[in-house]
Amino acid sequence: MDGHKRRALVSLIAFLGVNGLRLTLSNASAFDLIMGIADGELDDVGSIATIVTASVGPHRF
Repeated sequence: MDGHKRRALVSLIAFLGVNGLRLTLSNASAFDLIMGIADGELDDVGSIATIVTASVGPHRF
């Protein structure tokens, strides 16, 4: 399973940060999300969006 999983997660975190949000998932849950996408278990964009939307909060400075 080659790929850029860490880069994808960092990109998500950076994107959210630029938009004043932060990812609220635990490390284990973030790992499960990225691996689910990479494995093809999560392949529906709507489902992924639902998970991400439920897992963001305002950025605390």
